[in-house]
Amino acid sequence: MSSKAKKSKSEAILPAIQQRSKDKRDRLLQAGGKSFATLGYEKTRVIDLADAVGISVGVFYQRFKGKREFFDALEDDIIQRGREQWRIFFLETDGQGSAQSFFEQFVKRLAQTISDDIGFYRGMITLGHHDKSVSGKIAEIDIYIRELLMDSLIERRFLAEGLVSEERLFMAYSMAAKTLLVMLLNEVGPLGGLDPATHRELARMFVSYLGIKEPD
Repeated sequence: MSSKAKKSKSEAILPAIQQRSKDKRDRLLQAGGKSFATLGYEKTRVIDLADAVGISVGVFYQRFKGKREFFDALEDDIIQRGREQWRIFFLETDGQGSAQSFFEQFVKRLAQTISDDIGFYRGMITLGHHDKSVSGKIAEIDIYIRELLMDSLIERRFLAEGLVSEERLFMAYSMAAKTLLVMLLNEVGPLGGLDPATHRELARMFVSYLGIKEPD
């Protein structure tokens, strides 16, 4: 076989190998997040993470130095996924409805995002007692969401540019996010933070706090 043929064969195989490796890593991160949600960060062992996705502890350590490095990788994955998911949300969300309707969709998406990664957030709170810097990196996605939210509110003419400060929007967003996180962590109510009634109330909070006037 010529060197050119060998190269072509290698190039054809390599992407598939890389994809399988990525798929296994994604499954490991997903399973690890569920383990944190069920057992808590401190009680989750490396063997629990490995068993959850059907790999050996040795294979786990080929990818991560330990549980904390795994947690950091999970955080990076959440940030990367979050940026894409929120970009799509603001592109695809109906811009013809009322501000109340828009914020109900926004709060619903925010609640689902937190719920999907509740294991990570439970772990972040646990680690935060020992390492105050642990929540610093995930704040990147919060800043990104607020920037997109402000741009979307102005584009939809719910707010005039410069009328509401970024600090006021930050306060409204933080109140909603923290309320949902507490409800989801403690399973408050029949659906926790996924209750549509909660979404409506938090949407009303946004509209009122930001001083948005609905058209007559």
